[in-house]
Amino acid sequence: MGHLKYSSSALDLSESAEVISELNTILMASRLSDANKALIESAYSTSYSDGGPEEALQVAQVLMLTVSVQIDLKFHMVHLWTFSHCGF
Repeated sequence: MGHLKYSSSALDLSESAEVISELNTILMASRLSDANKALIESAYSTSYSDGGPEEALQVAQVLMLTVSVQIDLKFHMVHLWTFSHCGF
C-alpha cells in the first residue's frame, strides 16, 4: 500500500483553497468539480484545525483519490456502454 506524503514548502498550508488548487492540478489534472473542490476544502480546513497540516493534507489526498476513482469509473462505464451498443 502506498503512503500519502505530499508536502510543499511553497504553499501556505493554512490556506485551504491554495492547497486544494495545487493538489487538484497535481493529482486530478484540474478535473475536480467546483462542488467536490468545496467539499474537500471544507474537510481540509476542519482537519487542519483539529489535527494540523499533515493530517489535513492526508485527508485532502484521500478524498481526491476517491473522487479520481469515481471519475475514472464513470468514464469507463460510458465507454463500455457505447461500445456494447455500437456493435464493438
